[in-house]
Amino acid sequence: MRRLIAAAVFFTTLTSGVAHSADVMSDPAYDWTGFYSGVSLGYSEIDGTYFVNGFGNFDVSDDAIRFGTLSGYNFQSDNIVFGIESDTTMGTFKDSNAQVEKIRVTFESTLRARLGVSMDRLLPYVTAGAALAQASANNFGVGKDKNYHLGFVVGGGLEYAATDQIRLRAEYLYENYGKEKYDMGRLDDTLKWDQHIIRAAAIWAW
Repeated sequence: MRRLIAAAVFFTTLTSGVAHSADVMSDPAYDWTGFYSGVSLGYSEIDGTYFVNGFGNFDVSDDAIRFGTLSGYNFQSDNIVFGIESDTTMGTFKDSNAQVEKIRVTFESTLRARLGVSMDRLLPYVTAGAALAQASANNFGVGKDKNYHLGFVVGGGLEYAATDQIRLRAEYLYENYGKEKYDMGRLDDTLKWDQHIIRAAAIWAW
């Protein structure tokens, strides 16, 4: 949690600096309409519950550096910007109990709508949509299985057009994944989790 708080402070400082830079710019109004793609790098904390039949509930927690790709399209009407974006984040969360289980979350992908207000080259926005993740569970001595989890994602951020093609972004996302079963032979275990993500992105506008 301390790392997440530190990341939040960094996020606030970064976005404040971007806002100040936008205030002093004298360029003509920037048009956010069009396709874009980019890469992201961030920090995440996961918190969940794994239920093992015969043993009960076990907490799942980890933090990790995450990297990924993103792409989307914006449409601007006056100073309102509507968008749709997809992203895939890689890296591995893992949590284990030496006697009972081992959990891994290998990737997450989201499909989100975005709504922002253009302030010339600065775009504050909110975002929400669907999330999909793949995880694996190993119940030692019983079995192992993989499954996909559906969930939802909400968040927001600030995006800054450094040039007509290059944009920089700072973003916070909250993801929540529903409970799914894992086949361990005669019995099913279950897993659910949520996570907080703070990340930065470099984006190329087409």
